[in-house]
Amino acid sequence: MQVINQKVYRSFFIVLLLGMAVASPFLIGYAYVQLTGTAAMLLMTGGGIYLGGVLVVSLLFNVPMNHKLETFDHSGSAAAAYWQKTYLTRWVFWNHIRALASGAAAVCFLAACVLLAQGAGIS
Repeated sequence: MQVINQKVYRSFFIVLLLGMAVASPFLIGYAYVQLTGTAAMLLMTGGGIYLGGVLVVSLLFNVPMNHKLETFDHSGSAAAAYWQKTYLTRWVFWNHIRALASGAAAVCFLAACVLLAQGAGIS
């Protein structure tokens, strides 16, 4: 996992993760100012879910656990103890929260796009 964590910071994944975090407030603002009805609510909801369920969870839970894991010698007993007693259960739990939030945000964004393509919600 230490190797994966090192590689992920230099991958396209981080661009997508942070890019959507930057885009979400703009989508929320655009929906609030320019759109009406269900399409607006879906865009704002999707942006909020992404920011809270993906970005905040990543910053408060997963990333700090990744950084702590990096401090251990991967072959040492301290790393094994942290991995088994803390990291696996907590990190996986929060990763599931991020996955669910990502999926929910994607559904909201997709539904908003479909409504906007149909001409609904444009003021």
